Parts: sequence; C-alpha cells; structure tokens
Amino acid sequence: MITQKTPAIILFIFLSLTNFISLGNHVIKIRFYNGDYGNGDYVYLPCQSFNFDAEVVLYNNANQQYETYYPYLRIDSFTNNTTNMFLSTMQVPGYVGVYKVRCTVNPGVGGDITFKYNDIHVGTGYQYITLHVRFGPEVDFSSIPQLYGSNQTGSASVNVMGNYDNIIWQSTGALKINGSNYISGVSTSVNLSTQAWGGLLTVRASSNQCGSGREKTIVIGPPYLTTKQVNYSSPQYPNYINSSAFLQVASDYTATSYNWMIDGGSGNISPNFNSCNAYTNNFMRVRVDASNQYGTGESFTFYLQNSEYLGYSMAYPNPTDDQLNIDFDYNEIGEDLLQSLIIYDDKGIPIKAFNIDEAKRNKYFKSSKLVTFDLKDVKKGTYFLHVQIGHKLTKQQIIVR
Repeated sequence: MITQKTPAIILFIFLSLTNFISLGNHVIKIRFYNGDYGNGDYVYLPCQSFNFDAEVVLYNNANQQYETYYPYLRIDSFTNNTTNMFLSTMQVPGYVGVYKVRCTVNPGVGGDITFKYNDIHVGTGYQYITLHVRFGPEVDFSSIPQLYGSNQTGSASVNVMGNYDNIIWQSTGALKINGSNYISGVSTSVNLSTQAWGGLLTVRASSNQCGSGREKTIVIGPPYLTTKQVNYSSPQYPNYINSSAFLQVASDYTATSYNWMIDGGSGNISPNFNSCNAYTNNFMRVRVDASNQYGTGESFTFYLQNSEYLGYSMAYPNPTDDQLNIDFDYNEIGEDLLQSLIIYDDKGIPIKAFNIDEAKRNKYFKSSKLVTFDLKDVKKGTYFLHVQIGHKLTKQQIIVR
C-alpha cells in the first residue's frame, strides 16, 4: 500500500517544486486607478472626489498576467503621505490573508504611497512598491484631424476629467496652433495647420487647487527631422571622410519609417531604420526621407567625399592659348558644393570668375559638368586658378601663352 502511494506523493512534491521555481522570476504590480504600476511609477489622478480599489497583480517574466489575487501574496501594510487621500485595507473574500486597498480621493496635494507585501510562496521576505501619486485634471483627445501632406488645416478637441482652470497647448516642428506654437486658456478645441510638415501636439490641463495633470502628446501631420549627424557630429558640405561614414537622423518620434537612397555619386549604403552606414568610392550624395501615416515629411541630403579626392579634373589645357576647362566628376559637386571658381593674376587680382549664382538659377549643372573660361583677352603670363568645393580650397598654376 505504501509503495503504491509513493509515486503520487513524489509527483505532488515535484509539481509543487516546479511551480515554485517557475514563479521565481515573477513581477508584482499594483493595480491602481487606471492601470498596473511597478515600483517608482507615476500615477496621475483627476482633480475630483471618487473611490477606487487598489490590488495586487502578478505577472510572469514575459509580462503576462497570472491572476489578480495570488493566494501566497499578502499586503501587510502601506504608508501614505498624500493630502486628502485616504486608504484602508479590505480582505478579499475567499482569500485568507489577501487584502485590497480602498482608496478614497479628495482633491489635494500629491505624494508617495508605499505598499509593503510579503510573498510567502517564493520566500523573498518583505518587499515594497512605491507609487508617486500626482493630482490634476486628466485630458484625453476627443477629435484629431487627419492632416495629410503640407499646408493642411483642421481642428483638435479634448475632454477634461475633473475641475480645471487652464489648458496649455504646445506644438513642435511646422505644426501651428491657432497660428502659434503655444496657447494658454480654457479652450478645449484649437485650430491646427501644417506647413512643410507637421509635428507633435501636446496638451495638459491644470487647476489652481491640484496643479497640472498628465500631458498627452500625439503626432499630427508628416514628420520632421530634429537631428542630422555624420559620425556623431553635425553634417558639413561636404563631409570629408575615409571611405565610410555613419549617418544618423532623429525625428522627435514623429517618423515611423525612413527611406535611405544614393542620390548622386557612387558607393554603397546599409540602412538600419534611422541610421545608415555609407561607403563611398570617392564622392556620394545620400538622401533620407522621413515618413509616417500622414505621408512623407522632411528629407535631408548628406554629402560625403573622400579626404584626398578633389572632385574635378585638373584644369586643361595647361599651358593654354585661348581657353581653360574645368571638368567636375559629378554634376552634384558643381550644383551643390561649388563655392567659388576664380582665376587670379600673379598680384592676387581676380581676372575671371564663374558666376555660380547665375549657374544655379539656370540649373547649369543639371546638364553639364564642364566649365570653360574664355582667355582670348588675357595677357600672356602666369595665373592661378582657385577652386573652392565646400570649405576646401585648391589652387593650380595656369600658364597663358
């Protein structure tokens, strides 16, 4: 008889031990007002009188809830330094030694509430969860405009829970609120407009009695870019690199996707969401477009050039009788990076200059990479050609026969 019962006893012990071990990584949270909160979390309560129950929630290490009332978990006590918020323990029917806490709220000053609990099953001793409680009117968006593209208009509205005396609306990027980036008053509705792209819309309400409630932020309109970096520094025109560079942008969380592409020159890229490894042969132009559910927003172009690379062929013919040619390797170098192209005499006086502004207005470099100087009216002698691309100046001696 004893022999026949032994497997059952062993199985019972094994299952109990297995359950004990599997719960070793569980997480305890407090279900408090409108959510489940862990140690150190902030909880915002509306500025009004109401009641609710706080209770323990058990999660496993995959953040999956086990159950609300875990028999081996016991709230022993709590400390409360909030003003006008009263707590009292209530035993949960059917669960010996398990308590929930009745919270009676009247508008007042926030503070901290610490729950002391003892997990008998795991045997870790007393543990504590502290919640930072703040009072203030809650806001929630009741209507949001769908502003697709640039130069769009619409209105946004919020509902305010609890008494309030002021509502603050703020926007970022190219999103405007009644034509501004900041308004304060009692209006629960505002007019919005996008320009080249949109931005973030933030709203919060406050009361003279309880202070500010929790702010709510949403994205309105196409995204914009807040940061552009090459190797963790601000971009230059061009960036002189040694064959490769790490490119990165940020969008204030307004973008949900980024499209990277080679937009001139030659090389390879390896994009990874908002960053990209770029490998240039000599010169490369890399563009990134930021997008979200409202469409494509701001774009940015990086210019990458190897340190020893000039970007053009040395001027020819040299010596010359009547003309001088400068041939750029890529149209984009002449179009975007050429700063000056001047011939000086031996006294440093400019005698010929290429009109870059006029060339850009006429989109000269869209169809040509060649610049030719007419030297028929130039006296014989020694001259110096200055070519400035970005912030790098190159000089070449020219002989006119």
